[in-house]
Amino acid sequence: MKRFVPTIDSGSRSPDAIFADLEEAFRSPWRHRMVEIADLIAGLRAEANLLRWFIAKVARRKEWPKLTGAQSFTLFSSETMLARINLWFPLSADASDSYRRYLSIEELHNHDFDFFTTCLFGPGYVSTFWQDHEFHETRRVGDKIALTDRETHRLEGNDVWFVAASTDFHSQHAPSSFSVTLNILPNWLERPTTIQYVLDEGHSIKTVIDSGLPPIDLAA
Repeated sequence: MKRFVPTIDSGSRSPDAIFADLEEAFRSPWRHRMVEIADLIAGLRAEANLLRWFIAKVARRKEWPKLTGAQSFTLFSSETMLARINLWFPLSADASDSYRRYLSIEELHNHDFDFFTTCLFGPGYVSTFWQDHEFHETRRVGDKIALTDRETHRLEGNDVWFVAASTDFHSQHAPSSFSVTLNILPNWLERPTTIQYVLDEGHSIKTVIDSGLPPIDLAA
């Protein structure tokens, strides 16, 4: 995981203009432009810029967008990027294990896509991250993964995080009060793998998830 703390402006630019700049950035070798991308994403957070845009859009359409994940709504998508917001609620002490798993709360897992994230509203959540330096797709349930480089952060303030596909594992903890986060997925249709892993407390694989999307050979 890479953590950026951008210096943001007043948020006076429209989200549509920022999305256009992000699309342009993701058409290029974007991994060399992460600081610029983090600054653009921070502009969406400034002065509730994106949330105001989203609520106004919902009001005009008089229809709430469909859920595209356990608690996610897609805001924008194109060939080069996808933007979605996630709604996070505090959990009661008696929340069931199945409900926690449904929301991926306190479930150590990775993803089959890269993404940037920031908190748009509320205190944000705490995540603990590990690195898997030897990721491969042929692991099976019960295999132990040697994770390293543990670190814990709260997604708050002006923070923008970049979470790498496959190699970044993380466990999210429910926020203390209602929070809204934003995910930006660059080149989200170009996944070099479809495999994700969920691990137990001893870092052994307890679930293998195949998204079913055909991987694209990025070297081609």
